[in-house]
Amino acid sequence: MSEKIVAQLSDIHIGGTYNGSFDCIGNLKKVVNDLSKLPHLDMLIISGDLCDNNSEDEYIELQLQLHKLKMVFENLKIFAVGGNHDDFFKMVMFMNEVRVVEGSIGNFLFLNITDPTVGLSDYQKAMVIEHKPRNLVMHYPVGDCPHAFMHTEQHDIKNPVELGKFLVDNGVHDVFCGHYHNAYNSEYVENVCPSVHIAPSIQTQLSPLSRTCHAHDKRPGYSLLTFDTMWELTQVKHIYLG
Repeated sequence: MSEKIVAQLSDIHIGGTYNGSFDCIGNLKKVVNDLSKLPHLDMLIISGDLCDNNSEDEYIELQLQLHKLKMVFENLKIFAVGGNHDDFFKMVMFMNEVRVVEGSIGNFLFLNITDPTVGLSDYQKAMVIEHKPRNLVMHYPVGDCPHAFMHTEQHDIKNPVELGKFLVDNGVHDVFCGHYHNAYNSEYVENVCPSVHIAPSIQTQLSPLSRTCHAHDKRPGYSLLTFDTMWELTQVKHIYLG
């Protein structure tokens, strides 16, 4: 088959039950079961906040659940970057089914940004300039994505608008991210910002209209991405499970 199918998971928050309010492992099981019904799946990317407390047990549990997809799709590649709830070195140490990436693979660049106040490091900016990737996977949205609670200085990556311009000036066309716990797609604007594709959260969805951290939908969700043979994005679907 010529088209490429990629699943994007984000904000799984394994271990983050919050007094029993969320069943993150149960939600992930639902997503894995849904994905296993696809006729084929070429790649799975995880755009940060894999776990809630970045503990060894959480990363091992996550890997155990995702291994089921490897049993269905023999050649499935799973790549992940960390978010503000993750520890990059623990991710690398305790997961081998999931490849934790910092760098370029094919038409994708993966960047681990676990501290939004720092933004991209000089080394990461240099990688963007060197590879000029069409597709970028990171935890934080860039540009001016609407969300009353998350799109604030307290929660955003440092200088998101300026960062969006830097990325589009260096060849980035599509950014795949999470963090906002609310699905969103923006259009590519030349000389301004790449297209931004925020995946739904597997843990819970946060209301984009509320100025407080308000869960308006506890259904787990994920994104299903379709690429052409040149790995240019052709379709994004946000899928929610009851």
